[in-house]
Amino acid sequence: MVQPMGDFGSFTRYAVRYTSDGLNIYAIVSLPVGDGPFPVIILLHGYDWPVNYNLFNEALDTDDGFAGAGYFVLRPAMRNYAPSDLGDNRFRVGMAIDVLNLIALVKTQAGQLGPLEKVDSERIGLWGYSMGGGVALRVLTVTSDVDAAMLYSPISGDESKDRVLFADLADGQDPQFNGEASVPEADLTRISPSYYYSSISSPLLIFHGTEDALVPVNWTVETCDLLSELGKNPDCIFYDGGAHSFVSRYLDDMIPRMYEFFDQYLRQ
Repeated sequence: MVQPMGDFGSFTRYAVRYTSDGLNIYAIVSLPVGDGPFPVIILLHGYDWPVNYNLFNEALDTDDGFAGAGYFVLRPAMRNYAPSDLGDNRFRVGMAIDVLNLIALVKTQAGQLGPLEKVDSERIGLWGYSMGGGVALRVLTVTSDVDAAMLYSPISGDESKDRVLFADLADGQDPQFNGEASVPEADLTRISPSYYYSSISSPLLIFHGTEDALVPVNWTVETCDLLSELGKNPDCIFYDGGAHSFVSRYLDDMIPRMYEFFDQYLRQ
């Protein structure tokens, strides 16, 4: 399914639907004007109460910026977030599957007539906020098809930490986390991306605020330390006083760094 959403001058926007794991997953596509091929950035959203979320009501400032700069932007509503279907998602594994299937679509359908006709399948970036950052970490441990990844206030790659966070946030009211608490601690070494960081091949840029009251900054310090010990050399930026969502005085520094990072790895 491809549904036009409007012409915004330097890019056009569409709603699309693809199938993943037997589910219908919806995404917003922002396609730059021009011949292409355009490098791809997949934007992964953070956690919200699913009843409060609808992809088509989301602010799209980040999409607009990347599309205006000549990137082909894909923003999926990951499973359990409207209008996408409901599906099993313990430890965000289902969401990672949906992202991997989206990457596979980009790789196999690039250049073919349709919404992916003008994409460059050899230049794919991930951008993940909060929960989406954790999904990105999982994706990066199982594919080498991502050429650059930026994480913004990401959750941990250690599911023993994340399951406590989401249990507190959901207060037992969000069924996608059902069953996580009963998984033995010993089994989390097989489930957590942090035990598989050695498989990551993508360059990483990570931002976190020191006063994040939702996701502790120490989690990202741990992530960066683990990656560094493995020789992955992430670029980790910590903003003194920054909260979970950055205000303008941090964005004024973050946004240029973000564009420089993606330009370096997706355009050269």
